[in-house]
Amino acid sequence: MIPKIYDRRKVVSLEIVLPLLNGHESKDAERVEITGTGCKAHVSGLRLTTFKLKGLKCVTCGIEGSFFALERGIREDVPIISPEAISPYHLNLYALKEQNGEMVEVMMTHDHILARGLGGADKLENSQTMCSPCNNEKSFGETALRQKLQASGEMPLTQKQIEERRKKAKLKRNAARKKRKVAMLIKVLSAQAAVVQST
Repeated sequence: MIPKIYDRRKVVSLEIVLPLLNGHESKDAERVEITGTGCKAHVSGLRLTTFKLKGLKCVTCGIEGSFFALERGIREDVPIISPEAISPYHLNLYALKEQNGEMVEVMMTHDHILARGLGGADKLENSQTMCSPCNNEKSFGETALRQKLQASGEMPLTQKQIEERRKKAKLKRNAARKKRKVAMLIKVLSAQAAVVQST
C-alpha cells in the first residue's frame, strides 16, 4: 500500500454535506463547491453514495459517522514537487470513539459485502458502511480465505458458499471478542472485590 497522510482543510457538518451528495454510483467529472470551505470536491461515487443511501453506521461495531472532513492525500514515497504527490481535496467521513479516556477520530469506509477479490461486484447492492478497523479485520480474513482457496484449487466459490464461510468467520470473531470482554469484566470485578476486602 502507498504510504499516505492527510492534509485537512476543514471539518464540515453532516447537515452541509449530505444534501450535496447526488446518489450517483459513478464519480462525476465535475466537482461541487462545499459550502463554507471555498473548495470543491466530488459529491458522487460509490463510497459517498453508500453513506447517503445505506447510512453512516458501521454494520459491524455500530460506530456512527458524525462529521465530514475536506482532506487531500499526500504520498510520502514521492517528492512533494511531483504532481502525483498530492491528490485533490475530497470528503472523508469520520466517527468519534472514546479510547483511553480521550475521543479519537475513526475514518469510515465503504466495504464490499462480497470482496471484489472473491468475485463481488463494485455496485451499491454489494456495498455497506464500515469503519476502518472493522474493514481491515474483515479484509485480513478475506485475503487469507482467498489465498487458501487458490492454493487448494477451490476458487472460485459460489456467492452462497462464500457468504456461509464469512458468517462462520464472523461468529468466530464475535465469540473471541465476547471472551475478551468477559475476561476484562472478571479482572475489573476481582480488582473491585480486592479493594472492598481491604477496607
